[in-house]
Amino acid sequence: MPVVAAGAAVAAAVGTASAAVAGTLIAGSILTTFAVNFGASMVLGLASQALSPKAKAPTATLREDRTLMIRQPVVARRLIVGRARVSGPLVFIHSSGNNDYLHLVIALASNRLRSIGTVYFDDVPETDARFVGLVRVNRHLGTADQAADADLTAESDGKWTAEHRLRGIAYLYVRLKWSDQAWPGGLPSISCDVEGADELTDPRTGGTGYSRNAALAIRWYLRHPLGLGVGADEIDDSFFAAAANVSDEGVSRADGSTEPRYTVDGLIDTARPPQQILQELLTACGGRLVYAGGKWRLLAGAWQSPGWTLAEGDITGPIRIATRVSRREAFNGVKGVYVSPDNHWQPSDYPAVASDAAMAEMGGERVWRDHPLPYTISSSAAQRLAKIELLRARQPLTVAVPATLAAMRCQAGDVIRVSNTRMGWAAKPFEVVEWTLAARAGADGVPVIGVDLMLRETDASVFDWLADEEWTVDPAPNSSLPGLVPTAPLSVTVTPSAKIQPDGTSVPALEVAWTVAADAFVGEWEVQWRPAGAAAWSSARASDHRHVVAPVDPGVNYQVRVRAVSSLGMRSAWAYASPADAAGDSEPPGPPTGLTAIGGIRCIALTWRLPPDRDLDLIEVWESATPRLEDAAPIATVRGTDFVRHGLGGLVTRYYWVRAIDRSGNVGDFNSNLGTGGTTVQLSHQDMVERLIAESHLVPQLAEKIQGVEKVAEVMAQAAVRIQAGYDRIKQEVGRRESDVAEVTTRITQEVTDRQALAEQVTDVVAQYDASFARVTESLTALSAADGATATRIDGIVTSYDTSLAGIQATLTAHGDALTAQASRTDTIVAGYDRTLAAYEQRITASASGLEALTGTVTTLAATVGGNTAAIVSERDARTSAVAALTTALDTVSAKVSGVTASLSEEITTRATKDDALSQTVTTLNTTVGQHTASIQTQAGTLNGLSAQYVVKVDVNGWVSGFGLASFPTTQGIVSEFVVKADRFIVGQPGVSADYPFVIGTVGGVSRISMSSAFIQDASIDTAQIRRAAIKNAQIDNLAVKDANIDNLTIKGRSIEDLAAGNMAWGSGSGGASCAITTTGKPVALICSVHQDAVNVYASVRVVQPPEGTSILSNAHAGLAGRSGTFFIVAIELRK
Repeated sequence: MPVVAAGAAVAAAVGTASAAVAGTLIAGSILTTFAVNFGASMVLGLASQALSPKAKAPTATLREDRTLMIRQPVVARRLIVGRARVSGPLVFIHSSGNNDYLHLVIALASNRLRSIGTVYFDDVPETDARFVGLVRVNRHLGTADQAADADLTAESDGKWTAEHRLRGIAYLYVRLKWSDQAWPGGLPSISCDVEGADELTDPRTGGTGYSRNAALAIRWYLRHPLGLGVGADEIDDSFFAAAANVSDEGVSRADGSTEPRYTVDGLIDTARPPQQILQELLTACGGRLVYAGGKWRLLAGAWQSPGWTLAEGDITGPIRIATRVSRREAFNGVKGVYVSPDNHWQPSDYPAVASDAAMAEMGGERVWRDHPLPYTISSSAAQRLAKIELLRARQPLTVAVPATLAAMRCQAGDVIRVSNTRMGWAAKPFEVVEWTLAARAGADGVPVIGVDLMLRETDASVFDWLADEEWTVDPAPNSSLPGLVPTAPLSVTVTPSAKIQPDGTSVPALEVAWTVAADAFVGEWEVQWRPAGAAAWSSARASDHRHVVAPVDPGVNYQVRVRAVSSLGMRSAWAYASPADAAGDSEPPGPPTGLTAIGGIRCIALTWRLPPDRDLDLIEVWESATPRLEDAAPIATVRGTDFVRHGLGGLVTRYYWVRAIDRSGNVGDFNSNLGTGGTTVQLSHQDMVERLIAESHLVPQLAEKIQGVEKVAEVMAQAAVRIQAGYDRIKQEVGRRESDVAEVTTRITQEVTDRQALAEQVTDVVAQYDASFARVTESLTALSAADGATATRIDGIVTSYDTSLAGIQATLTAHGDALTAQASRTDTIVAGYDRTLAAYEQRITASASGLEALTGTVTTLAATVGGNTAAIVSERDARTSAVAALTTALDTVSAKVSGVTASLSEEITTRATKDDALSQTVTTLNTTVGQHTASIQTQAGTLNGLSAQYVVKVDVNGWVSGFGLASFPTTQGIVSEFVVKADRFIVGQPGVSADYPFVIGTVGGVSRISMSSAFIQDASIDTAQIRRAAIKNAQIDNLAVKDANIDNLTIKGRSIEDLAAGNMAWGSGSGGASCAITTTGKPVALICSVHQDAVNVYASVRVVQPPEGTSILSNAHAGLAGRSGTFFIVAIELRK
């Protein structure tokens, strides 16, 4: 690095005054001689650094043990800047909970951090399932006012107090719970991802915070008390601001993304010399650090436009030129290591950069220069920095120029132009490597002060970078950098697929394959992919001609490209595949087989065989009360080959189906369309009753009340209303005549319009004398319209004398139109005297259309005297259509006297369609006296030639009894049943015999069945009272005996007394437990357990011999002394 310094020769030549000048150049340094020597060595080292090999940095220096947890009594402080994965020294270790818990404090850095991210245990993240419940991590960022860790303070038995705050130190508090499975190797190495110093000052804005900017990181180290600790007045912020702008520039990467030009990421060990630390920090930006004029200046690795031209008149002596470096110092390739986040933050080789042209100039020998980059974590940034290092070496022309004091306007690190006719230079750019005051003898022998410059050629293209290029051609006349670019793949194909994981899960994938050209230098291929339209590419390396990209998002269109990578890290052009849509696993699993359903007590057990699919996940179980799949519903999803359906009643039949679901959610076919049935065990007599009732056709009918009574009353009420209406009409006609009349009136009307024609004739003959009245009326109407024709005739005859009234009325109507033809007739005959009424009414209706024909009659006979009524109503209907025919007949006979009613109703129905046929009769007899009603109903019917039934019901005030016989189809075939509903059911011999071998009745409120003699081949009896039983062999699954008197009982050769136990006592407690037991001197079985946590449980069983009387037994007697946790203890006296 360049320096401004005054040597002893200068002091001798210029005397005290010159020494004073030199002193002015370094005045203000707070480092005194150390700062001057340090600065001079770095500045002067710039020339030798540029033209000679660097001292090799061992891998351990680059690693800095940054990811290793160490335990040492004395450890140097460390600083972290940018991103890193680090560990640190253990500054506190403590165990608790009987050594079950280990408390660790790991110091990370002596500066405030922006964040502490994921913590790793032996490189496994803390979120791994194996650590659940075993790890607790508290993060402390190292703020100046941070408090002591509350958890550690509470759990360290006073060893870590509120005063242990570690202010200014970022650290982790980790509590580990012992587990031989989680920590098989003992104490794990603990590391974490961090974002470093949160206290970098940006001279461009004056703000302070987190940054990875290389210039700001170097400035922070210069100012930090653990770094150089220089004052703010010793920093030339204009240079650092310019370098920060260079570091922030975005640089394109090969994957299409961008990254900052220069960053510093890593850990600084303050135990190493600051000079070495600064040299390593400068490798991250390819820069120069200059101490000049009492200030530190940073020049980042970027092209600087020349600011001054050194003309021939400014040169005071001969120029010395070195065109090449020595063979020992020359190199034609650069390689080294950087810190790779993709390799667990370990030192990794970055792709080497080499020049074949330079190798040819050196006789065809490849000479490498090792260039480690300990603070670089990007492979592309490492290649850029290596390229700068190589191209700088490809500019070996060095010039020593004696110049006048005009050269004082330049400084070390500046780029100037030099023009010299003899050398053929016209404003050729050079970098100022050294700048030194020099005293030389003038022409008259008088000493002259000048400036000696050490210059080295440079060019703007040294810092150029193209994302898809590894090499650029040196524009200087004496260099050429052709690259060994391998041949790109010839073709690339992408096939959507699914990748089955070892655990059986399936993930969407893309299979990428490519055809390669013959190239012996190709060592591997780089595969990149991204969703169409995305900016960033994902990348992977492949050593074969294929690669599986997984996982990918199904349904997303992906772009894929491949390029070859040579053994030297050279990359070919990209070869692109046609875009492809990713597809997930869409293949459903096969069906399970061998489904069986076996009934048990309140349950049905299912078993099946699994399909062979590797990605099988679940089995879905469906259930229905019928064997039809369309009636089924899912009830469970299980893993395995069996399932038990619980919660069913006794004698319940259910049908089941199963199907498989894989890990991608694909659902397979059911095992069968027909259900597999199973029936639970009968637990009680009610199970059988409910089962038969649920399947019965007769029981619901026998449970219904007889509805014929209400229907008879409704029919009679309607008939009475119609008769009364006819009587009222006739009586109204009589009432309109109030004087003696004897006349005949005839009215004839005709009307014709453009829409209809009407003709009407009304003839009225009336005679009246006092209270006597007689009238004959005839009305004829004919109407013809555009949409139909209607004809009506009404005849009426009425006579009346005093309170007597008699009348006849007939109405005839005919109507026809384009759709229907209708005809109806109503005849009414009434005779009344005071409160006595007799009537006859008949209505006849006929209708026909293109769709159906209908005819019906209603005949009503009624007689009423006061509140007493007698009536007969007869209804007949016949209907036919293109698809059905129906006939109904209803006859009702009713008599009512003073609230006492008797009725008989008979209803006959027949129906036929193309799909079914029905024939049915219902006969109902009913009597009602006051609030009491008794009915008998008989129902008989057949349906579709498949079912028939006969039911007799007796209903007395809502108490329904009866019997029924039916046959009907089921899924098992034709089933017949005979159901009786009666309080008593007696089966006896015919004739006068009093033998009734089977009776059912209620005794003492309990329903009972009694049989005089019975043979039962197989019986299941819940409760039995057997007066005398002889049982040869018995197998009893479960026996509960309340009281037993057994003379002698042995169990497999041993008596019950051998198995008997005496007194028992128990107790529990935290930290220990005891119980008091009173014994007869017999041995005591002592059972004790201790629960240290949810996982670790210890137990012990011992037989002890306490003395007769009361003894206190504790966990110590059981052999569980010295342990902590929750204790439970049980003591049982043994009789034998």
